[in-house]
Amino acid sequence: MEYLRIKQEPYCCVPACIQMILKRHGLPFASQEEIGIQLGLTVPKEKLHFFKNVKSEKEVDEEHGTKIQKEKYSLNSFFKTNNIPLIYEYCYFDDAEQAKAFLIENKSQDIIACFSYGTLWNTTHLGGHICLVEDIKDDTITLVDSEYTGVLGDVPRRETTIQKLCDAIKYHGKKNAAGFWLIKRQNA
Repeated sequence: MEYLRIKQEPYCCVPACIQMILKRHGLPFASQEEIGIQLGLTVPKEKLHFFKNVKSEKEVDEEHGTKIQKEKYSLNSFFKTNNIPLIYEYCYFDDAEQAKAFLIENKSQDIIACFSYGTLWNTTHLGGHICLVEDIKDDTITLVDSEYTGVLGDVPRRETTIQKLCDAIKYHGKKNAAGFWLIKRQNA
């Protein structure tokens, strides 16, 4: 399934992916900042100038970004509060064969992958990140990465193996909501 690709604001990979999903479903959507605030977005002080109303919190045990793993900031709370007819289901697989079966079975749904950025893309940044799953063929998965700017500043499709993605999911861990986020229409 192909998405209209939207570039994220700093620390807004979740809001950008939600915008892309809402656009695909023909549903209205707010700015990344407005979505992010409802999802518990915090940013470092040096990034506050990009926003009007986002808070800055000192990192303790949590990364900056959204806090969807907390009930009051969950995607289902966001969908319900905004009368959006979508539901979110968290699915964790660190086994590549189980992940592949899940991805193939749910290929027609919106799936977000949450993982350790550096582990997947071989960088020193080991913080969490999400991408939309756009396609799966054999053991290769195509992701839409709202953060990666490429040479021309676009939002590219990036390919990796399912095994490498599962390794990055495992590294980031369940406590950080790593895994797959299945988004589907209510009563679908």
